[in-house]
Amino acid sequence: MSRRSNRPPRKPNVDAVEGIDLEWRPTSYVADLGPVEAILQGIAGEERRAIVREKLTRTPRPEDGDVGEWLLQDRLSAEERVLLGRVHPRYMGGEYLPERASGELEIARVSLESSTGDVYSLCARRVGSRWHYKLYDEYGAEFELTPATSRHPLTLRQLIHLLDTVQGDELDTLGQGLVMCWGAWQRENGEDPRESIDFVSVSSEVYPMLGAYYEARLEAWAAECEAEDAEAEHNERAVDAEDAA
Repeated sequence: MSRRSNRPPRKPNVDAVEGIDLEWRPTSYVADLGPVEAILQGIAGEERRAIVREKLTRTPRPEDGDVGEWLLQDRLSAEERVLLGRVHPRYMGGEYLPERASGELEIARVSLESSTGDVYSLCARRVGSRWHYKLYDEYGAEFELTPATSRHPLTLRQLIHLLDTVQGDELDTLGQGLVMCWGAWQRENGEDPRESIDFVSVSSEVYPMLGAYYEARLEAWAAECEAEDAEAEHNERAVDAEDAA
């Protein structure tokens, strides 16, 4: 595939969400929003991130101890990962992501409420005059991204387009990209729409509005599903009434 064929429109079409500036672009992929974000950007484990975030952002309490050094490590040793998994399988989420290449920075992650808390990590690395993007999961799958490279950091719109058009592995079967597919997949397996949207979450230490954007889209999707279900139930009752008449 040529580079040109893998280049999206400069202003790709994505769903708008009120209050979200889709044209916002970070000046850098280094999390420069604050010291907490800079620390969190490197921590692989999802549960460790959550613990560190809480400890560093809430008002200190007398019973609070120091943040353990093991919590702040980018990666745990194989032995530490096994021990953490024995506490609860969900604590393994993100801990089995592959080691990043030198200079590679995570710019977004998608986390699933699966039994092992699976995580997808989108990373960027500067090579020459361009940023190169790569998506990792915890099982060694390969993914096709659009765009695969860019000269400048992506706008929020461009990042959303990338996430919504990811191809590879089981995503090709599910369709709808990396985020919206999971609600549909849960629904196909009989889950309530509201419960389905809780299965996936999106976060970024670089794009502060990314999580809120997808929360709004998932909420809108769930409301649409509920309306479709209500209409289907109404039509079914109408048919039953006609049959009984």
